Amino acid sequence: MKFCVLRSGSSGNCTLISDEKSKILIDAGMSQKKIGEVLKETGTEPKDLHSIVITHLHSDHFNYSTLRVCIKNNISLWVHERNLPCLRSSFKDEHLDELTLNSFSDKEFQAGSFFLQPFNISHDAYAVTSGFNIRPRAAGESYLTYASDLGHFPDELIQFFKNSRAIVLESNHDPDLLWKNPRRPFNHKKRVTGQQGHLSNLQAAEALVKTIRSSIKAPEIVVLCHLSRDHNTPELAVETVGTALNKEGITTPVYAAKRQERTEFFEII
Repeated sequence: MKFCVLRSGSSGNCTLISDEKSKILIDAGMSQKKIGEVLKETGTEPKDLHSIVITHLHSDHFNYSTLRVCIKNNISLWVHERNLPCLRSSFKDEHLDELTLNSFSDKEFQAGSFFLQPFNISHDAYAVTSGFNIRPRAAGESYLTYASDLGHFPDELIQFFKNSRAIVLESNHDPDLLWKNPRRPFNHKKRVTGQQGHLSNLQAAEALVKTIRSSIKAPEIVVLCHLSRDHNTPELAVETVGTALNKEGITTPVYAAKRQERTEFFEII
């Protein structure tokens, strides 16, 4: 199993997960053209996808273009069952009637050759925002834990992250850069730093330290995602999180997903 974060940030989120049998996306919140372009960077076409799995209904993760890509290429769309009323009220029935639409709840489900265990995270989207434990069919353990938008990381979440071989976790902002930005209104800053907003670099670092302390084995890879364009940089996020891990004697490599270019492919054996 391998994965690549194709794009990450408020201008669009999309992560490709693949093995020899199938390919799926976690989110695809971009234009139809852009979805095709970022897939092409990996030698993938939309028609090669089995499923697109949606974390939540904010437009940088899911939008009308996501629907059209699914319909045109016969791709299954997976949405949390509690998000279906909003989906149905936002789009015309004739669009949804053309779609292979599936819903998940709190139980593990299969998309392509992968099994996904959803878990709820705190964010200000409609109804439910989901993170996922993802594993290949033959594996009995989590290969990848994915959580891109969450305002805080309570201890109850550790169970979904510990012992995972790879972690993709939000590291959205540096609080100092955010609060000192004169171009952003107070309400925006309050929303970002609230419990239904976005994790800061320090919060991501604390979450990872707590998780790894609770794990038998540290993850092989950590990828920080959903970095703010104005209040963070990949270098700052990696430095903040990497320093916190190093202080604990944790040597897991830390990478940052970017807004305008993809990560390398990370293989989990």
